Amino acid sequence: MQGVYILVSKHYMKNYIVTLSIIIFGLISCQNKSVDKKNESSKLEIKTPEIIQKTSNPIFSQNDFELVYEYSNGEDNQLLGINIIDQKNLKFHLVTETLPCDTEYWGIAENKYGNLASEVDEDENGTSYGANEYVINKVEYTIAIRVAIDSSKVIIKYNQKDGLETDCLPITEEIMKRIK
Repeated sequence: MQGVYILVSKHYMKNYIVTLSIIIFGLISCQNKSVDKKNESSKLEIKTPEIIQKTSNPIFSQNDFELVYEYSNGEDNQLLGINIIDQKNLKFHLVTETLPCDTEYWGIAENKYGNLASEVDEDENGTSYGANEYVINKVEYTIAIRVAIDSSKVIIKYNQKDGLETDCLPITEEIMKRIK
């Protein structure tokens, strides 16, 4: 009988060790998965704001800008908000409402020649005035914002680089008057 007990005991021990090994292995792998999930969630938290920032359009509000300009001819409307960052840079948001579509452009435009003499533009009466030109270059387009020295008016210039024909462009070569 003693030999049977040892045989049962060895069989029981073998099952016990296998079961215990499976439990320990399961706990270790669950613990590693939870660590991996924590790492993945922290990675997602870091990436989420970047994705939101790149894909969501900022909402235009006149209250967000120190200078606001407007052009309207009844059918077409255009608003431009500007915050001067320094002598060489400004933050802008350009909103155009025309048929068949509305467009928005925003970003940081740079005055590469700020330390040189200003550009010269003409108002609707033919009177010349000095203006500083701030430019933003993108793959698809270039926008130049020509701000009068006294900040009373702005002219937008736009160049479509990719060669695609579209009716959805900002209003250019028209004087936008300062409303704020």
